[in-house]
Amino acid sequence: MSFIVMWSPEAKSEYAEILSFIEQGWGEGSALKLLDRTEEIIDHISRHPKMYPSTSVKKNIHKAVITSNLSLIYKVKPKAIHLLHFWDNRKNPQNLETL
Repeated sequence: MSFIVMWSPEAKSEYAEILSFIEQGWGEGSALKLLDRTEEIIDHISRHPKMYPSTSVKKNIHKAVITSNLSLIYKVKPKAIHLLHFWDNRKNPQNLETL
């Protein structure tokens, strides 16, 4: 059973900005690799929502590492997954508490 995946406005905006930044700095090929990797992670999450660790902030908030510098923060609901934010792993993890 797959869960419904819902994007927050923040996640949509952050993702678009990241893809644009990657494409401008490293080219279309790098942006497409990130796109493919992100889609793969979201597919995993939709089928197995708790496969990635929960954050220390809340038990139902999880963090899926996409690359060494980027993670996807999402919330597990009974029948849906809410993609909340794309997180720069170089930031202070205590800032996750403000999300």
